Amino acid sequence: MTYRMRTLIGAALGLLLVAGLGAYAYLEAFVGEGREQRDAVLARLVFDLEPSEVRRLALEAPGERAVVERSQGTDGPAWRLTEPVEAEADGVEVEGVLSSLQLLDAVRRIPAGEAGSAESYGLAKPRLRWELTLADGRRLALRVGKLNPLGQLLYAQVEGADEVLALPGRIESALERTVFDLRRKDLVRFEPDQVERLTLEGGEARLVLARREGRWRLQAPVEDRADERAVGKVLQTLAALRATGFPGANLPDAALGLDRPAAKVRVEGAAPGVRSEVWFGQGSLKSNADRLFARCVDPPGPTIQVGLHVLPVFRRQVMELRDRRLLEFDPAAVSRIRASSEGQIVVLERHARGVDGGWDLVAPVAAPARRLRVQALLGALGELEAEQVLAPGSEGAHGLDAPLRTLALLDAQGGELASLRVGRTEGERVVVKGSARPEPCLVKPGALAALAMEPAALRDDDGGGGGRPGD
Repeated sequence: MTYRMRTLIGAALGLLLVAGLGAYAYLEAFVGEGREQRDAVLARLVFDLEPSEVRRLALEAPGERAVVERSQGTDGPAWRLTEPVEAEADGVEVEGVLSSLQLLDAVRRIPAGEAGSAESYGLAKPRLRWELTLADGRRLALRVGKLNPLGQLLYAQVEGADEVLALPGRIESALERTVFDLRRKDLVRFEPDQVERLTLEGGEARLVLARREGRWRLQAPVEDRADERAVGKVLQTLAALRATGFPGANLPDAALGLDRPAAKVRVEGAAPGVRSEVWFGQGSLKSNADRLFARCVDPPGPTIQVGLHVLPVFRRQVMELRDRRLLEFDPAAVSRIRASSEGQIVVLERHARGVDGGWDLVAPVAAPARRLRVQALLGALGELEAEQVLAPGSEGAHGLDAPLRTLALLDAQGGELASLRVGRTEGERVVVKGSARPEPCLVKPGALAALAMEPAALRDDDGGGGGRPGD
């Protein structure tokens, strides 16, 4: 009895054990009336093949040959590319090809006496040839020809057999593979949340970051909180690197720009194996001047071509990785907003009326406030970021000892959650001091436009709290 038949009967018996007598009727129907249909399906399969028994897989196409062999990896069976180069194979691609070959079914088998010439099916010079070597030494080979004019059938032939197979045309994409497809394309293997130390070189300075108590901090060239989103993008981009091509094996480092890397990235973690250093180089030849190459140097790994767009992600400036947020607070915890500008005080308070609650303007006049406008104000405060950090302790030199505007966010008990002071304009920037940073910072004037608290703009004259269109 073949493995497939044992599997089918085993599955049916499993249903019987789980579902009791109800499954018995199903089994009777399956074995009885469905037996002819089942046998017809099995008869259409091209190979009696189990992927786990395959030890070697070879692909031949005009001008190309690839051989992958099964090996025992540390985490179980793995595949290695042995021709045309020695490299790790893409196990998912290899197993996908094997599954396709295992389930290969012939829509029609054309006897040799009816088939005509091999040329008419594209089999005299096949565009693809797959050869499998099994654990017992057997070899199975399939030659793949052309599609019929309507693209519904793909012609193929098992070596050693005279008949021509008409396969479903949709199987073409599963069988048509290249050396590139079968080769491993990722460069490093780690999960971003496993990394505890990150080093970047190639920008204005060498940047060193470390994770402490679940948050990232810059350690060099300055000590500061790091931008979690920016650090996360660096780690995710590195972990997701995939080859778009492979450079020639004999090209020197100078031709790939790896003798003087444009960027270097190193990640380290406490878990075993979480350690990688990747160098990036830009091609120096006329043929590759617009290409970016990456190599894992620790531990030693392959060199791959990657998209040029990833380079800026790793060539970061200090300000791009600093946590530039000027205020840090939970919008849901804010119960009162107080702003002062040119002697006018504006106060907003949260109320609990209605399903979602809302806001009231309590000074300088009492009126319902536009809920969407207040939510936009809180959102803009949470996203306000510094463009440049000034010297600590220089508040007085920049007019922050007597700010032109102040804004405070308070909780239900009146405690301060966050605050912002706005000083004078210097050049094309405005000096501000946010409670989340210890030093004055510069921002664009446009960034403060959304923080305007004009009573007329905040009042909800309709009384609905949601605001008019466009608010």
